[in-house]
Amino acid sequence: MSRSIPSAAPVSGAQVREAVAHCVETLSGVPSDQWGVPAGDLEWTCWETLEHLADDLLTYALRFGLARPMGVPRVPLRLSRDRAGGPANVVFGDTAAGPEGLLTVVEACGGLLAAAVDSADPTMLAPHVFGASDPEGFAAMGVVETLVHTYDIARGVRRDGTPPRT
Repeated sequence: MSRSIPSAAPVSGAQVREAVAHCVETLSGVPSDQWGVPAGDLEWTCWETLEHLADDLLTYALRFGLARPMGVPRVPLRLSRDRAGGPANVVFGDTAAGPEGLLTVVEACGGLLAAAVDSADPTMLAPHVFGASDPEGFAAMGVVETLVHTYDIARGVRRDGTPPRT
């Protein structure tokens, strides 16, 4: 007897926005002096990990701004690091704006990914280092990155980063 596996609801921009809202809510109000500690078990600081998250969300969105994403293996943005061993990013927060400013960057990058996946042709594929994916796949990757790194950072700043069960 064959069993069918129930299909999950599609992942869309709404879930990206929910994950980012959880990130912002969880990490808002963390004092500036706590952002230099390691994020959970990572070698990156909490600040660097949040910059990495913003970077992922933006670069995922940029893939669907191209007419033919599969023809461009990587959007050729300049990568840089603030320190040896830190993440190589194209997005960095303005330290003068503090943690709340960096959370605004994450929210904006998450909003761009949400808009990109919701407006892209659902059959369009774009490259990723682990293989090509459609907009729903990039939305799912954005959600996972957001929830995992929010949890990492929350551990570093001693907050509960457990995502809501929705």
